[in-house]
Amino acid sequence: MIWTKESARLLERAYRYGSAVKTLADWMKLKPGARVCDVGCGVGALSAELARRGLCVTALDISSIALAQLENTDIDVRCEDARLHAPDEPYDAMVFCFFSEISECLRIARRCCAGDVFYISRDYDMHRFSVGSHPVRYSGYRDARAALDAMHVPYDAEECALDMGQPFENLEEARCFFALYSRDDPALITDEFLKSKLVNLPRRDYPLYLPHMRRAGMIHFRVQDVPGWNAGV
Repeated sequence: MIWTKESARLLERAYRYGSAVKTLADWMKLKPGARVCDVGCGVGALSAELARRGLCVTALDISSIALAQLENTDIDVRCEDARLHAPDEPYDAMVFCFFSEISECLRIARRCCAGDVFYISRDYDMHRFSVGSHPVRYSGYRDARAALDAMHVPYDAEECALDMGQPFENLEEARCFFALYSRDDPALITDEFLKSKLVNLPRRDYPLYLPHMRRAGMIHFRVQDVPGWNAGV
C-alpha cells in the first residue's frame, strides 16, 4: 500500500471508530510484559491496543507517514523494512496483520521471533471498494493454512468479520476514500453510487458512514514448529 496523509488519517479513524483491533487483541491473549513486534503496523492501531494491555510493543513499518499516527506514545516505533530488521534479541511474539503472504512472514519470523506468531489476512476473493468486480491477487488466510499444512506445522485458526466501517465528514471525503481504494475510473464514483453505499449517522462530526465487516482469518502457531527456525541468526 502506498500511504498518503489522507489514507493514514482515514484508516486511523476507522480503527478508532470500530472494534477490529479489540477483536484481534482479545483473540491473541498475550500476557502483559511480553515483547511483541507488530510487523507492517501501518497507522499502529493494533500496536496501540496491545500497548494499552501492558505489552512491550515494537511497531515496524516502512512508511513514516503511517507511523506518524504513533507519535507521542510509549511504543518503540521503527521506520524500517521488516525484511532487514534485526532485533537485539528475538521477540516473544510477532504479529503480521494484513502484511504480506505467509512465505515472507515465515522468513521474518524464523529470524526474529522465539515464540508465538499471529498471522491475520483477508478471506475474500473480490476487491472490496470498487464499483465493478475485481478479483484480489490472493486470499492470504486460505493460502497460509495450505502452506502450514504442507509443512505439518500445528496451528489454531479462526475466521472472523472485523468491524472496519468508515466514518466520513461529508460526501466529498467519501468520494476521496473510494478514489483511493477502488480500482475503477474515478468517473464511476458518482453521487448516486456513494449514496447507495453510505448510511446517515446522528453525529455532527461524522454524519456519513460506510458499513463494512472485513472477512479475515486469524492463525496462531509457534515459530519453533516451523522448519528452518533459527531465531536471532
